[in-house]
Amino acid sequence: MKKLSLISIMLLSLAALQLASAQSLDFGRGEILVSVPQDYAEESSLPLIVLLHGYTSSGNRQNAYMGFSKLVDEYGFLLAAPDGTQ
Repeated sequence: MKKLSLISIMLLSLAALQLASAQSLDFGRGEILVSVPQDYAEESSLPLIVLLHGYTSSGNRQNAYMGFSKLVDEYGFLLAAPDGTQ
């Protein structure tokens, strides 16, 4: 639940700053890839997709393989691709 709260705070921060897609944020646990559509408006609500990776991979590598961050503008969703614990 704590991870979900951190992701929510992170996404709200991005919305307030209206950043473009494919940003990396670090809240003390390592960088987290966050992608936000270019035309995202603070008052709009979008689904959040959390892309999880398998053992020995990372959020960035999983996203590079699957290409979800390239789809945020076309399909209108927020993407977070965190790294799991070692």
